[in-house]
Amino acid sequence: MQQQLANVPAQTKVTTTKLQDQLETLGRENEKIDALGQLLADRKAFQSKIKSTAREAGELAAAEPDNPNLAQAGTQLTETITPLGKDIEAVQARLAAQQKSTAAAKTAVAAVQKDLDQLKLLPEKLEADIQTKSANVKSATGRHQKISEEEKSFAQKVATQQATVRSEERRVGKE
Repeated sequence: MQQQLANVPAQTKVTTTKLQDQLETLGRENEKIDALGQLLADRKAFQSKIKSTAREAGELAAAEPDNPNLAQAGTQLTETITPLGKDIEAVQARLAAQQKSTAAAKTAVAAVQKDLDQLKLLPEKLEADIQTKSANVKSATGRHQKISEEEKSFAQKVATQQATVRSEERRVGKE
């Protein structure tokens, strides 16, 4: 036990560094989620525009039945909707995979945080050293909280975007 107590400052330093590394990894993972979320929103918006344009081209072709160019344009636009849907599905799959990666990073942060918390429970004789090292943890925890808030905000944005897209898809589907 004496050896374990003697190693506490070194263990705390290593664990603090590990926590900071894990938090930085989590930050990068969150940035990837943000980028994929934006990409997904952009692709869905583009698909919606193509659907609308295809519908308009069909209406124009119906108004000018003697114009084969309009009919062809309407057909080609309609044919692009399916590949765009597949592209959106691919982006959604990438986003799902990224969400799993981010969840793993959050789990790693929690595990390191737990290890660090256990080190803090050691005898009062080492409390001064542990408190010194804890300053680094508090800084990392602050970044973690900020990242968590950004993640919650992003999740809300994605949910709002998905609801908007579903609503648009229902609206487009009814037409």
